[in-house]
Amino acid sequence: MLLRRAFARARLLFHTDAERRTLERAYRIRANAAIIPHVDGVEARAVTRAEARRRLDLPESEPLFVCAGFLHPDKGFERAIESWNRAGMPGRMVVVGSIRDATTENLAYRDMLRELIAGVERLQLLEDYVADEDFDAWVAAADLLVLPYRKSWSSGALARAQRLGTPAAVTDVGGLAEQAGAYDVVVRTDRELLDAIMRTASRSPSHEAAAER
Repeated sequence: MLLRRAFARARLLFHTDAERRTLERAYRIRANAAIIPHVDGVEARAVTRAEARRRLDLPESEPLFVCAGFLHPDKGFERAIESWNRAGMPGRMVVVGSIRDATTENLAYRDMLRELIAGVERLQLLEDYVADEDFDAWVAAADLLVLPYRKSWSSGALARAQRLGTPAAVTDVGGLAEQAGAYDVVVRTDRELLDAIMRTASRSPSHEAAAER
């Protein structure tokens, strides 16, 4: 009751309208609300794909798929790994992330990712908190940022990708479909995620060069 009264009287800010609607339904109020696009609050260092790849010592023509963010079961990064495997492991996939809260659940999720990735060629877990410049470099270097979240109202990683001009594949949960831009793809099934990875790999310079031979 107290929260309902507080929300009804407050000026509320949301990143997505989906979150506003959900709060209004949950508390049966009409919110005095404004939608602030997540990308508006993001500052990213301008870096091109080529510059980012030089910084990270990555081949120019290799397809690169990146998952980026804190390690948590709701991020669903293992879904990206499984889809990449099913696509024939094109190029390279890198998970860039660290644990923010060392809960039993998060530690178990990290260990599961370690087991999935261990010994697999061109599949890498950068398990560390990276500076903003390095985080942006990985996002800018990617051909596709893969965000197969199970829960999320909006994504800071997606907002950074949009600032940097990197397309993303995002699941249709929470407000992500609303946050997705013109160059992003919204996926609703694992099959659609697989298709997004395969389409990206088919457009890579290395794939086009092989097709010409």
